[in-house]
Amino acid sequence: MSDYGYVLEGRVFTPSQTATTLAECEARDKALEAAELEQWATCPDDFAAYVSNDRRVTTWLGTQIGRVVAMTTFHNHLTGSRMDCVTVRGTNGATYRGRYGSDWANLVRLRKSKA
Repeated sequence: MSDYGYVLEGRVFTPSQTATTLAECEARDKALEAAELEQWATCPDDFAAYVSNDRRVTTWLGTQIGRVVAMTTFHNHLTGSRMDCVTVRGTNGATYRGRYGSDWANLVRLRKSKA
């Protein structure tokens, strides 16, 4: 996630505090996503994305960029947390692997597979 904004209780927030209105925030978010999708098309070695409950891999705004084709879950019985390890087939034709925790965001850091 670069500098995407979000709206909470009618107020717009961005990490760098660059957008002040909802329309401005939506325009910035669309421009950021367009740049990320251009980068995605080049099959980058590393990429950050989000995994949905139906195994779609998306950008922050929800554009699908891949699909989980395999998943393994590890449980930590001491803390009650879990870690999901995924293999993703991207819309750019590359295969990626990554893992993410069981928090609400489901942010996965993807790395391109060598094989």
